Amino acid sequence: MQSFLDQGKQKCTPSAYLTLCNRIDQVSLSLKFLICGFDEKGIGHIYCVDGESAPANYDSVGMWAIGTGAHAALSSLAFHADKADLSVYKSREEAAYFALVAKFMAESSDQVGKIGTFISVIEATQKLNYVSFTDIEKVRALWESDGAPRVPAGIADFMKPLIHPLEQD
Repeated sequence: MQSFLDQGKQKCTPSAYLTLCNRIDQVSLSLKFLICGFDEKGIGHIYCVDGESAPANYDSVGMWAIGTGAHAALSSLAFHADKADLSVYKSREEAAYFALVAKFMAESSDQVGKIGTFISVIEATQKLNYVSFTDIEKVRALWESDGAPRVPAGIADFMKPLIHPLEQD
């Protein structure tokens, strides 16, 4: 790219150079970054940056997700926040579990893989921690056996008397 910018006008005809510049301008990279960290007072912040619009701040929400699995991940986080399983007062261990559960839920998107998940935990003291690939698979196994949403046995029989016909005149 740099050599094109430096030497493109000399190596191309004006028409070809303008055509290439036009094509370069048409290329749009859809990159999003989730940036999280602590300020000098130890207060956490969450920003989403896409390079096109102003950075979005999600401090008031207290959580966020990006990518094709974001809706599923946010739904999982919101569900647990609503049921009081998840809050800013939970331990880092519980927060890490719910972050992983949200990632597992995001895997319902065909563009979110199961392999290669990595989680790091950064504390306000800037101490770095992580959960290994092997341990993530242990959490996945526990979640799949005991935590993932289940359909109660006999749900059709349970629901049958609850569905009523609409009375028509």
